[in-house]
Amino acid sequence: MILLFKSLGFGVLFGLVMLLANVDKPSKLLIFLKYFLIGTGGYFLYEWIMG
Repeated sequence: MILLFKSLGFGVLFGLVMLLANVDKPSKLLIFLKYFLIGTGGYFLYEWIMG
């Protein structure tokens, strides 16, 4: 359960950072969702494999 919350937290932070990096693009929600899913899945897989 802690891994899930850590993954979601990392996904939110990663999504916000990438949203700030792409602030000039018109589809902000899609950018956030894309990088949120990439960040969440990537962190989850990293911790699951390495941990």
